[in-house]
Amino acid sequence: MKRRTILIVVCAVAVLAAAVGIVSYIQTRPQQNKIASTDSGGYAILEVPPADPALVGKWRNTENPQWYKVYYDDYDDEGYFWGKEWNEADDVQEEDLNYHGNGWFRWRKDSKQLIELHTMDVQDVPIPKIWIVKHLSARVPNDSLVLTESDREKNCYHFSRM
Repeated sequence: MKRRTILIVVCAVAVLAAAVGIVSYIQTRPQQNKIASTDSGGYAILEVPPADPALVGKWRNTENPQWYKVYYDDYDDEGYFWGKEWNEADDVQEEDLNYHGNGWFRWRKDSKQLIELHTMDVQDVPIPKIWIVKHLSARVPNDSLVLTESDREKNCYHFSRM
C-alpha cells in the first residue's frame, strides 16, 4: 500500500507541475495584435501610434487672438486624432461645441502636411482641410505654429501655444 500511495502522490505532483508550466507559458508568451470577436472572452490589443507631441495642445492665432485650435492625442481607430477649433469673434465659445460635432475635426500629420477632417452636428460627413506646416517649434516659452492652406500658400496663419 505504501508504494501505491507514493505512486499516486508522485503522479499528482507531476500533473500539478505540468498544469503550472502550461499556465505559466500561456501568460508569458508574446500576445498577438488582433481583435477577438465581441462574443468571445478575449479582448482587443491595438497599437495606437503616438500623436506629434510638438503639435498636441491648445493654440491661439496671433493675428486673431479669439481663434483657437486644440490638437488632442485622442486616437479614433481610423488613423486620425481628435481636435477642435472655434472663433470667439464669431460669438462661438468652446463650451458651445457639441462633442465631436461642429467645430471638431480628426487630424493627422504626415511630414509637412496636416490633414483635418472637420465634422458636423447633423451628419458624419468629413469635410477635409489640408494645411502645409511651414514651421512648428516646441521650445518653451516660444512655441509657434505656422500653417498655410495647401491650395493657397499665400494665406499664412501664425499660432502660439497657450
